[in-house]
Amino acid sequence: MENYSSAIVPHSLQNQNSMELKLHSSMASLEPVPRKLNTVISSHSKFPHFSPLKPSNCSLPSTPLCSYAVPDSKNPTTNSNKVQPRRKNATPTGCFAQKTQTSWKENLPREPKPKLDNTHNRVDQNCQNALFDATTLNVNLIELCEEGKLAEALELMGQGSVADYGVFLVMLNLCEGTRSLESGKRVHEFLRRSRFRGEVELNNRLIGMYGKCGNMNIARKVFDRMPERNMSSWHLMIIGYTENGAGDDALLVFQEMKEAGIRPESETFALVLAACAREEAVEEGLLHFESMKEYGIVPTMEHYMEVINILGNASQLNEAEEFIESKPFQPEDDIWEALRNFARIHGDMDDEKLKGLSGQRRSWRCGFWA
Repeated sequence: MENYSSAIVPHSLQNQNSMELKLHSSMASLEPVPRKLNTVISSHSKFPHFSPLKPSNCSLPSTPLCSYAVPDSKNPTTNSNKVQPRRKNATPTGCFAQKTQTSWKENLPREPKPKLDNTHNRVDQNCQNALFDATTLNVNLIELCEEGKLAEALELMGQGSVADYGVFLVMLNLCEGTRSLESGKRVHEFLRRSRFRGEVELNNRLIGMYGKCGNMNIARKVFDRMPERNMSSWHLMIIGYTENGAGDDALLVFQEMKEAGIRPESETFALVLAACAREEAVEEGLLHFESMKEYGIVPTMEHYMEVINILGNASQLNEAEEFIESKPFQPEDDIWEALRNFARIHGDMDDEKLKGLSGQRRSWRCGFWA
């Protein structure tokens, strides 16, 4: 009885120990412990005769007493960290789950993506490259213009085809040759939005085209807006006004030219004399003819012919004949033929006089005056 009584724990102490074990067990359920320990760890037992079992001193039961460790009530965090080693093959939990999963996927070998049949895409790309190739477009536009298909060429430009310097030059020449004002305006609009809008030669072609199409108002606007001009620019304005029956405006352009400090050339005076012939400005025409000496320009047959036209248009055939006789040059057939035509038009000469002019032409051919 003594041995049995000595092994009995007081009831009050037993109740206290039972409550502590329940508390410890509930706290221990929060953390796992390796199953190999197979024991209950308690570092704060109040009974010295209850020492914790050691695996080296006693045999372990086949069934584990508890699968969770009892943490220290004073420092449960430290105790739980000691009894929870990191397992290599453990499934990640908590905040590390996503990172570990991503890293795990990144380490997997990537399968090559299946190759798609992009033959159709390559064909479309090649077609686009060919469509928007500048050289090909320019060649096509020039070929269309050479074939007279100006409307088709302008349609391509409206769809995005880019014209270069040569294409604009061919188009403007074609518009000028066909007297197509509306097509010329469209070409002008494309040129205005291109990088060639300041080119002198292209602007000169615009002036010539508008002059041939009979719209000198737009030609004058192009002329006034040109950043640079050359001699051809002035000549084209004089020609345009003269051909459209505005010889006075042509003479005004010549006056502006001299005021701008531009020295007239031999061709300039031929155009000015033609403008005077258009307006039948005899006195002014003779003055311009004589002023050629001031610029050191020797009159050519073209200048003499224009003087005959001035006198002939003004019905001054006698003065025209005297002008021919006074000049030290051998008149060509064109001069005598022009004089005869003026005589027929105005009716100022009879048949005998006309025969005399023909005889004078034959005498000049022989080298002497009859």
